[in-house]
Amino acid sequence: MGYMPDDEHVDKELVNMERIMELYREYGYTIPELSEVLEINQFDLELKITGRKHFKKAEIEAIEDLFFLEKDELMKEEVR
Repeated sequence: MGYMPDDEHVDKELVNMERIMELYREYGYTIPELSEVLEINQFDLELKITGRKHFKKAEIEAIEDLFFLEKDELMKEEVR
């Protein structure tokens, strides 16, 4: 198999359904909740998750910010 870059080096435009599904399952989000939090129309979000539409750079950053914040909070709770 070819070289697989780690997440930091993956082209931001390649954020795909699997990664988002993995994250939102991990944190227990539903598509309606995600669409509300990210302020993306639910139908639009579904099209983007399935790859029929592309995420805008700002949307990708919002998704990453959302999940990094969640991770930070979870890690802080585990330390306590």
